Amino acid sequence: KHPDGAPTAKQFVVVVDDGVSLAASLHAKDLARFEAVSSAIKSVQPEVCFDVDTAAPRCAVLCHGLLGRRSSAFLPQLCTRLLEGTVDAVVRYDSRGNGDSTGQASIAGYHRDVRDLACVVAGLRACGLRVEAVVGHSRGANVVLLHA
Repeated sequence: KHPDGAPTAKQFVVVVDDGVSLAASLHAKDLARFEAVSSAIKSVQPEVCFDVDTAAPRCAVLCHGLLGRRSSAFLPQLCTRLLEGTVDAVVRYDSRGNGDSTGQASIAGYHRDVRDLACVVAGLRACGLRVEAVVGHSRGANVVLLHA
């Protein structure tokens, strides 16, 4: 188990299009299936993707609230519960300027947070994952809604 109580994780970084590094954790039922997720996913551009590989591993992405981090509140427990269901992996990441991520956090910076989420999703898809759900808590929920 991960120190915050979630299942064992693979740590990685998503380097978004403006050079900010978003620290992330991939939790999975079987980590060996996710070797394609390297320690750094570099210079990701957000994309609109309608082609979905239905055979790809199913993934959920969790977004934390204002001034939080990927281990905040109930996110570790939610991660565990999601893995008990139909997803194969759960990714949690620290928003820019929060937790272990670089960059400057901004209360009014929703546009940048939405773009960062789009970059995380694009990076995971580029690694062969099928992002089936994006879930947010508090400010993270606003980012998820704006991303939709």
